Amino acid sequence: MRVTGSRVTHRRCLRLPYSRYRRCTLTVIFVVIVLVVQCLHELIATVAAVVHFMGPAAEIVTYDVAVLTFIVVAVLWLCYW
Repeated sequence: MRVTGSRVTHRRCLRLPYSRYRRCTLTVIFVVIVLVVQCLHELIATVAAVVHFMGPAAEIVTYDVAVLTFIVVAVLWLCYW
């Protein structure tokens, strides 16, 4: 009886609105960060191409930063899910 009771309590804890709210918030934060990084990547690459300041190196550097940021955010998101 106690085992069943604790299982029911555990299931109720998992269904609290807080956990749904937390998951939703983390997902929104994850998506926003990825979109911001992609926009910055495109902006920096465009400015570098127009000005011809860094040439092809600007595209490589911004791409690496975007990929690394995406990986870090994805790992943090999975850890806190």
